[in-house]
Amino acid sequence: MKLNVQLKFSGNAEEAFLFYKDIFKTDLSPIYRYKDMAAMGMDNIPQNIGNYVANIMLSIGESKIIGYDAMEQDFKRSVNQDTLIHITPDSKEEAKRIFDALSDNGKVINPINQTPFGYYGSLIDKYGVGWEVLIEIV
Repeated sequence: MKLNVQLKFSGNAEEAFLFYKDIFKTDLSPIYRYKDMAAMGMDNIPQNIGNYVANIMLSIGESKIIGYDAMEQDFKRSVNQDTLIHITPDSKEEAKRIFDALSDNGKVINPINQTPFGYYGSLIDKYGVGWEVLIEIV
């Protein structure tokens, strides 16, 4: 079994996923835009959101983060509120690198540091997505 995460953005999904791609050193799936949906028989997509992302994905290990830009009527609702992605890197050095990169222009909640339960830090990135980075003590 795998667990994947889907994130909703307000017109900046592509920008966010390019940011995550660089941090996690992975490739993106093809980007599908709302205007591409017309070719699939969905012709009720408003023209003003044609270039917004309908689906984008990247893999981190065996897990995937999937994203899309919400349609305008959805923008008023919170975007990624209470979303928290937990990631376990392979080393303290990698954990620190990922934490520092994700926190760039974001908000650090708990600085990454050694705790009784492991090497841990939490933050909200510049796109409003919450992250926990943890290497557990075994």
